[in-house]
Amino acid sequence: MQSSSRTATIGSRPERRASALGLDRRDIVIVQTRASRLGMYLLGQALFSRELIKDRFAPRSIRTVALCAIDDAILRPIAERFGVEVVVDDLQRKDGAAAI
Repeated sequence: MQSSSRTATIGSRPERRASALGLDRRDIVIVQTRASRLGMYLLGQALFSRELIKDRFAPRSIRTVALCAIDDAILRPIAERFGVEVVVDDLQRKDGAAAI
């Protein structure tokens, strides 16, 4: 059985979202990114993105990911409590550059 995978980026025009995207009964992955420390803005974007999708569509499932460069020991457990997965990807260290 072949799986169908599509990526949808939701733009800034709400009137086009519902008609253009068939997100009902689909598995949705929401990824919010910040090239810096995990913070309140990133977590708010991740959390509210999920809630907006749930209010507007009827997805089968939603996975919410906050992708950042530096972890935060206080905010991570709170994010996970609200179902936001935190992924840390420190590109500077991978490139061999000194961490700031």
